Amino acid sequence: MSRKNHRYNRRAFLSRSLSGMASLGLVSLTPKTLSSKKPADKKIIHRHLGKTGIKVPVVSMGVYTRNPALIKAAFEAGVRYFSTAHYYGRGLCEKAIGDAVLELSVRKDVIIATKIHSGRNLDGTWPKNIKEQFLEQFSLSMERLQANYLDILYLYNIRSTDEIERPELMQTLTELKQQKKARFIGFTTHTNPVEILDKASELSFYDAAAVAFNYTMAENRSLIQAFEKAALKGMGLVAFKTQCGNAWGVDGYRKPAEQSKSHTAMLKWVLNHDFISTAIPAMEAFEHLRQDFSVAFDLDYNNEEKQFLEGENVRYKTSFCQQCQKCVETCPKGVDIPTLMRIHMYAYQYRNMDLVHLAQKELEESKGISQCRSCGECKAVCFNSVPIAKNLLALKKLNWNLYA
Repeated sequence: MSRKNHRYNRRAFLSRSLSGMASLGLVSLTPKTLSSKKPADKKIIHRHLGKTGIKVPVVSMGVYTRNPALIKAAFEAGVRYFSTAHYYGRGLCEKAIGDAVLELSVRKDVIIATKIHSGRNLDGTWPKNIKEQFLEQFSLSMERLQANYLDILYLYNIRSTDEIERPELMQTLTELKQQKKARFIGFTTHTNPVEILDKASELSFYDAAAVAFNYTMAENRSLIQAFEKAALKGMGLVAFKTQCGNAWGVDGYRKPAEQSKSHTAMLKWVLNHDFISTAIPAMEAFEHLRQDFSVAFDLDYNNEEKQFLEGENVRYKTSFCQQCQKCVETCPKGVDIPTLMRIHMYAYQYRNMDLVHLAQKELEESKGISQCRSCGECKAVCFNSVPIAKNLLALKKLNWNLYA
């Protein structure tokens, strides 16, 4: 096999190969096939989601798929918590959940969560119609999900504490809870998680938080302490980006056949922190479901997983951007490098152009990739292990007009 063929990562390689074979009738990955993978002598591990009263398997489903069949297979395998966003798949991910749940007639047996932007403008200002804008998107999400209530409604990708403190938003969320249209409320964040989690703990307003957390953050004591503080306050904590943005397999570092131990090892590492209620890895193919949900039965590391985690420079080789924002201070033009690194991850690791489009909307023109084009040499410095200059060069090659 050529080196070029090794460059497909886990998500891209498996999604394309499995879906392609399935369409030709060459492979049959069904709920029964998945169910047969369950360990005969082990039960699914469940945890409480903070003080919500909700109890879920430790592995849940991040829904980026538009395929209701995959969601149905996940339910049959044991998944009960399905998390998506108003914007994923341009609405088709929510519709896929709605179609699957309706066909299975299991609405009371599942936890459905979706995410909606706070409405804050890129320049930090707020529109005059915050409530109306938010409720319009909420209504559309409910229509797609074919539901009359949500289990958890999240504010999407919070970047600063003023978003979770905005009076109009807090009032709107409170009203939705009172009307029983949203049982619980929360927020998600990639950016400034310590500051935002600490503020949320002080507010005691949010029931849940979904935050990026993975093995590259093992030495981030401030983040772990913020998690612990939030958990003591009764907040349900959900982890995403648990497998470092699917970095394994990029540039031929890992062959697809060798990726299982890395993904299960990193997922187990996250879940061996008791303050995490559940993880929501993105499952975009039946094999992702089989691999990721296998962790729900046993969090002990096998020998291969131990060897992987103990490997030399494992955290360095993940090249995962922790969104710490420190690199921005080293850029002469103040480019929003963390968001660009997320876009690089979505484009070259996820191979998901819908997420590229969504993240691009978060960029101010004055802080985007266009500002990098006139630089002869990138001077930005990552304080972890991300090859900023290399990733920015790859982004310059993208046809950005496709995602406008």
